[in-house]
Amino acid sequence: MTLTRRVPLHAHASLERRTPLRSRRRSPVTAETRRLVYRRAGRRCEIGMTCGGRLLPPTGWDPSHRQRRAEGRHGPENILVACRRCHEWLPTAPRHWVETCGWLLSFACRYPELQPVLIGGRWWLLGRDGSTTEVVGCIEGVEAHRD
Repeated sequence: MTLTRRVPLHAHASLERRTPLRSRRRSPVTAETRRLVYRRAGRRCEIGMTCGGRLLPPTGWDPSHRQRRAEGRHGPENILVACRRCHEWLPTAPRHWVETCGWLLSFACRYPELQPVLIGGRWWLLGRDGSTTEVVGCIEGVEAHRD
């Protein structure tokens, strides 16, 4: 049995993707918040698990929410600068380990600014004004889990 095409291929609509891969929705993260967290991160990926904390151009990063966006928290204390590879890696990582590092927070967390986060091998508290405070004597041994 031979399959024949009833309509020539050129008559079909273009096979190119008509909708972009990334949503064009307006981000709830303001431009001022983006500037604050980018400055706080020193232009580097704050997660650094797939890239080693590489330098990022001003438009080459994604705002990674520590707590779900649905919770409505879009301030600097809830956002990490992440390269696109690390941002895509986060949902695939073991949830308990990512929460231990502070990169993702459970929905029950009411104050992200009081939850330490591991950035560059050191523990930090992220302020609402884009500031950081180093936490001394926080959880040890998390770096040993790095693949």
